[in-house]
Amino acid sequence: MHIEAEPVEPVQRNTPDAPRRLDEAWRARARAGGVLSEDGTCLVAAGMKDGWVHVRLAEDSDVSALRSPDGDLLLIARSPSGHRVCAASTEGGDYWILGEDFPGPA
Repeated sequence: MHIEAEPVEPVQRNTPDAPRRLDEAWRARARAGGVLSEDGTCLVAAGMKDGWVHVRLAEDSDVSALRSPDGDLLLIARSPSGHRVCAASTEGGDYWILGEDFPGPA
């Protein structure tokens, strides 16, 4: 993601159903963009030391549960091919869902 990234979908943080809406919206965007495979696998950024980790999200996994105690969130997931990213982050009063394509060599 880059500093000029714009959300493909913002979710207001101050609504009672924000965690559910965030989880549903992120999953929908990640599936539509090919970040989540049919079996729920993707690569997740695990920090500078560990790099990208291959994970499988279960149906009952909750992306919004990754929020810190103060409500902030940063999740960066990448398609297994590495060509697409779908992220969720906290930006002011919203959660942002961001998408980015990284095409392969021409």
